[in-house]
Amino acid sequence: MAKLYVLSGPSGVGKDTVLRELLKDTDIKKTISITTRVPRENEVDGEHYHFVTKNEFEEMVAGNEFLEFAEVHGNHYGTSVKQVEKALDEGSDVILAIDVQGGVNVKQLMPDAILIFLLPPSMEELEARLVGRGTESSEHLKLRLKNAGWEMGFLDKYDHHVTNDDVLSACKKLKEIINKNK
Repeated sequence: MAKLYVLSGPSGVGKDTVLRELLKDTDIKKTISITTRVPRENEVDGEHYHFVTKNEFEEMVAGNEFLEFAEVHGNHYGTSVKQVEKALDEGSDVILAIDVQGGVNVKQLMPDAILIFLLPPSMEELEARLVGRGTESSEHLKLRLKNAGWEMGFLDKYDHHVTNDDVLSACKKLKEIINKNK
């Protein structure tokens, strides 16, 4: 039976980087989140996210098109219920890279979902990664770090914790979790 996995963690922890590595040699499917956030440099609509306006997002909420959705850092993010159901119905394992609010909501709707929290080695390292990304204003950086502390409060709601001190090591731990749940 196909499994649904949720990968969450604070902004800057490396979810996308670890997930890219994981997808290189597994057959797990990643859904593409829908967001009202402005694309970053080099992000492609339909590849990194489906970028929509706030009005389009609200119409999708009204139409019950989301498995989960949340406002994070002033932007809206959601996961298409159709994308997830289609992949699971086809027998594919699915992984969602979503925020902690979304992860908890998915677990309530789909109790068999396996939640994995990706941790930074330290809060100092998380800050260094966010600064190194070069995509955040000073104000947004402070907000993301404040939110990271809040997100850590959700650790007990997650089935597994993986520290991303090294991308390949974190990816190996994710694969072990996935293989254990097959």
